[in-house]
Formats: sequence, structure tokens, C-alpha cells
Amino acid sequence: MKKLNIILSVVLILTILLTNLAYAETFDPKGEDDCLYYFYGADCDDCKSTDGLIAKIEAKYSNIEFQKYEVYHNANNAELLQKYFQAYNIEENKQGIPLILTKNSYLIGKTTISKYLENLIIDNDNAICPNLDAQNVIGIANEKEPSTVMQTITPFSVMGSVLKDALRPIMIALLLLLIISLAAFKDVPKAIMAGCFFIIGSFTAFLLYAANITDAWGSLLTQAIVTKIIIILAIIISLVKIILFFVLQKDYIQDLQREQRLKVQKTLRILHHPAWYLPLSFILSMFALSGTGKMFFLLKTLHSEGLLNGEILPWIIYASFIMLIPIIVVLIIMTLIKTKLEARSSRTEPYSDKRIGEWRAHNHKVLNIVVSLLVIAISLFLLYL
Repeated sequence: MKKLNIILSVVLILTILLTNLAYAETFDPKGEDDCLYYFYGADCDDCKSTDGLIAKIEAKYSNIEFQKYEVYHNANNAELLQKYFQAYNIEENKQGIPLILTKNSYLIGKTTISKYLENLIIDNDNAICPNLDAQNVIGIANEKEPSTVMQTITPFSVMGSVLKDALRPIMIALLLLLIISLAAFKDVPKAIMAGCFFIIGSFTAFLLYAANITDAWGSLLTQAIVTKIIIILAIIISLVKIILFFVLQKDYIQDLQREQRLKVQKTLRILHHPAWYLPLSFILSMFALSGTGKMFFLLKTLHSEGLLNGEILPWIIYASFIMLIPIIVVLIIMTLIKTKLEARSSRTEPYSDKRIGEWRAHNHKVLNIVVSLLVIAISLFLLYL
């Protein structure tokens, strides 16, 4: 009995080996000539891994025909995809990309495609391409990306992506320059005006760039150089303010002759006029636009293609506003601080106008020192980041 069992076991093993060998010899990957449609999106993360899988399938099955349709930036392909969703009776909650179609089956989602695509090719004996008259369709849908590009755009997705752009080193450098400038204004209304001009200039730059009216100035390398220049300039200005605070004990401009004093004061008023912050912020913001994130680039691309301009323009305005949030916050904080210091200087009634003026000048200098120290600390951190 033992010998019989051993003989039967050997025969069974040999039979399995011979069967597998025969299958391996008869199975020819080149014999698979299926026709499949592949729907994907250029900005779809899951589609990127599916692209790699399809490339391997195409290398292995040389006769396979994949017809590929990009649906995020091609209106005709997007319309065709919707027609196939209807023809294949794919429920709305299952619709998405990446999507693989055969004559009578579909696979939706990165995980589903990676798991079942090769088996689908091997089992499919029908080389006919998919069409809109499909019948008896079966399919599997798993986690997926939105089937239309507009479904990828939401207020929170735009805010999250654009806020990252707004907190890049060059944008922080711009904030430091703005903080120094606002602190230098003795007059609160002029500080507010300068901040508003700064916001308008930056908003204009962001809007024109996203609407493809202008391009970003310079490459990422240029942006890094401009960032360092702004940071070093901020450090120099801050150090000069600190040194002057401790060295200069009086206003030397007042000691000049009247005619000279008026000329110097007029020149300073011109150089420090709030209107200068409009072109300044526009120019620096244009350098800051290189290397913006995925969402800002997506809105720019969609607008350039002219497919959804009516729907995209409000999102461009929204994204440009989000980029300004840190600047607006800085302006509000600096205005509140300067207003509070102004009120504190004028609160003591027994003081004369001259004494009140001295307190205002003193508080203004102290604010500039505090701001200068803060700017130097942040600037050094950015330089070694």
C-alpha cells in the first residue's frame, strides 16, 4: 500500500507539472489582441500609478490595443466618458477614474485595475473595442478619483493648496518687508493706505498670472535669489533702525536750515509715499509665482485651455484672495498695534501737545525696535532653512 501511495503521488505531481508546462507552452501573451479604452486625468494622482501598470501590460502583451482618453483637460473626451457611464449603466456613486473599458465590462479605481486588469485581458475572448451599444455589462468599482476636473476643485481644497503657496519662503520675505514698512509710518492712515496698495499690487499679480495674461518672472532659482535679497535687505534695514535708535538722540533734520529741511522732508515724503507699495508689491509678487502648487497651476491651465472659463474665473479670484490672507492679517495686526500706541500716547490729558508728540515719537521708535528684532530673527531662520 505504501509503495502504491508513493507511485500515485508521483504520478499526480508529474501530471500537474506536465499540465502547467503544456499551458505555459500554449499560452502566448502575443496572442491577446483585446481592445480596451483607458480614461484618465492629467492631474489625477491614482491615474499615475495606473499609467505605469498599463505600460507594463503593453510591454507584455504586444498586440493589446489601449485607446487612451485624457478627460480633465479635453472637453470632447470628458463628454465621451459621460456617454460611456450612461451606456454601461454605471451608477453615479461609482463613476470615476481611472477607468478601463472592454466590450462588455469595466474596472474603476487604481486598486481594482491593478488587481483585475491582467485577468480581464486573459479571460476576454472578444477583441471588439467598446461601444455605446454595450449589453450585459459587468464591472467592479473601488476607490476612485473624480471623473470631471471641476469635482476636484472645492473651497477647502483650494484654500489648503493655496495657503501653502502663501507661506513659501519668498512670500514670508514679502511679509517681513511689509512689516518693516508699516512700522516705519508714523501716521496710521498712511500705514493703512500703504498696506492696501501692497495688497492691490499683489492681488493684481496673482490674478493676471492665473488668468494667463502674464507669466511668472524668472525660474525657481531666480525666485530663491530674490528671496535672499529681500531677506538680507530686511536684515540691513532692521539693523540700521536698531543702531539709529541707540546712536541718534535727536532729530538732526530739525537742525538744518529751513530751506534745506523742507527739501529733505519733501524728498522723504516722496520716497515714503504709500503709492510706491503698489508697483513694489506687484514686481515682487511676480517673482513669487514660480513654482506655485498644484491647485493654482490647475486653475491656470484650465483657464489657458478656455474650456471652463465661466466656471474657473471665480475660482481664480478666490485663490488669489487666499494668497493674500497672510498679508491682510499682518496689515490688520500692525494697524491695531499702531492705533493702540497712538491712543496710549494721547491718553494723559495734563501733558502738552509737545509732550504728547514726544510720547508718540518714543512709542513709534520702540515699535520699530521690536519689529526689527522680530524681523531679524525670522530672516535668519529663513536663511538657514
